[in-house]
Amino acid sequence: MNLLKTLLATTFGLGLLPGPRGTYGCLPVIALFWFWRDAPWWVAPVGALLFSIITVWLGPFVVKRWPKPKPNSHEIDPSQCCCDETTGQFLTLTALAVTPATLIIGFLLFRLLDVLKPPPADISQKLPLGLGILADDLIVAVYANLILWAMVAGNWIAWLDWQMAQFGIANFMLP
Repeated sequence: MNLLKTLLATTFGLGLLPGPRGTYGCLPVIALFWFWRDAPWWVAPVGALLFSIITVWLGPFVVKRWPKPKPNSHEIDPSQCCCDETTGQFLTLTALAVTPATLIIGFLLFRLLDVLKPPPADISQKLPLGLGILADDLIVAVYANLILWAMVAGNWIAWLDWQMAQFGIANFMLP
């Protein structure tokens, strides 16, 4: 059971790699969304909910398995645990049309906001166990999703997709 929990908490081992583990945890979601781009609308919200439940369930295990990332810190989110970033990236892209621009901009927005942790994401990490690990990522995911929706409404996403197509960028992603 501990092996399964470790695999889930580290997004199938990605959190055990050296480097930007949170970024690694987001990448499988980008691939999933691309391959599921024709899936029914409810798949992404259900996926985000399931990932959230699993992450909260893993919280006590994660806190025991890996020590605090910084001594004397209220932060309890160890870098090996990247399932929270996986969940946040899932929520970021939920309810949006899947295009190269939404995937790229959604990924960049979520990662930037996750690093900056605007309020109340910054203080949400003080919540106990699994809630503290996940809450900051859900908050910044909602921010990123709203920014993406504003970009869709302002036709920025369509313009970016058109620009990428004109210059041959991300053509491999187009159907």
